[in-house]
Amino acid sequence: VFALVRRAEQGRLLAEFERRADVPASALQRDIDDHVYLLRSIDAFFFSSQDVDRMEFWGFTKDALTRLRGLVALEWAPRVTEAGRDSHERKVKAEGFADYQILDRDDNGRSVRSPIRAEYLPIAYVEPRTELSELGLDLAATVDYVNAMVRARAGGVPTASQPFQRASGTNRTWSYRVFAPVYTNLVAHESLVDRHR
Repeated sequence: VFALVRRAEQGRLLAEFERRADVPASALQRDIDDHVYLLRSIDAFFFSSQDVDRMEFWGFTKDALTRLRGLVALEWAPRVTEAGRDSHERKVKAEGFADYQILDRDDNGRSVRSPIRAEYLPIAYVEPRTELSELGLDLAATVDYVNAMVRARAGGVPTASQPFQRASGTNRTWSYRVFAPVYTNLVAHESLVDRHR
């Protein structure tokens, strides 16, 4: 009798645990889905537009930044070749960012000009404005970011980086970047070959 009562009690406790755990899990899944939907909509916005400018990016993202609490920033990081670096930097400077250049972070966390690379992935747009310190940061300098971007490009789906610590005022918090691939405007990207091209 003791074994039967014990088994029944364990079953009841397990069912209660699963019921209680399902509510926050469902809420968390909805929250994640909202963030992924936003990234997919930004992808569609860039894909369908001839050239998204800084004001359009701000207008498209401002509602999400107030509505999605877990979101720290939305950023656009285009592919820039070494041959196109000067042109890219001049263009952003002409948009009102006189000190803009493609940057890396040194061992002390200071911004320094990126060394010559075949390709850069600099943050060219960032919202909200409180995150402007990220502007110009070359994501190609971080292997984990590049790996996440390669996975996102190959799969055609948003892909997260490894978690990292970031300063939040005087505190440190855990964060991560989610990369959504944006393909050449109005060009097919259904197959792996198309996505790589």
